[in-house]
Amino acid sequence: MARGYSYIQMLLVIALLALLAAVASPYYLAWQQRQNLRSTSSILLSDLRYVQSKAMQREQDASWGVYIDDSNKRYILFHGASYSAADVYNQTVTYPASVSIGASPSSEIAFAGLTATSPSEVTITMTSVSLQIASKTIHINAEGLVTPY
Repeated sequence: MARGYSYIQMLLVIALLALLAAVASPYYLAWQQRQNLRSTSSILLSDLRYVQSKAMQREQDASWGVYIDDSNKRYILFHGASYSAADVYNQTVTYPASVSIGASPSSEIAFAGLTATSPSEVTITMTSVSLQIASKTIHINAEGLVTPY
């Protein structure tokens, strides 16, 4: 009597694994999109607090801020009262193409002075491009309080 698996048994196992992979892949992709959104949100929040602390310390004797460039899937930590592409202190941070970031009323958020206040209230909204229901929001009030939602 021969030992081992028959060809039909092997094909059934492969078909079952293929079926499981086909059923599980949409859930994995949605999970990955949510993770990209969470990670981007966390990093942006950390970077906002970082530039805010630089403004409070008056590092380089200037204001600091963040400029959001969603068309290129990046944001820039900048030095000075407003964003200048030629500034040597600029630090570029890229984020996944699956995430979209928008800021209202302006894509430039600057923190000024020892109190690191913002000239106006700003709301930053991050959404997953493929999962429209997945989003994160960061609110910055005029006093400079950075609050994630």
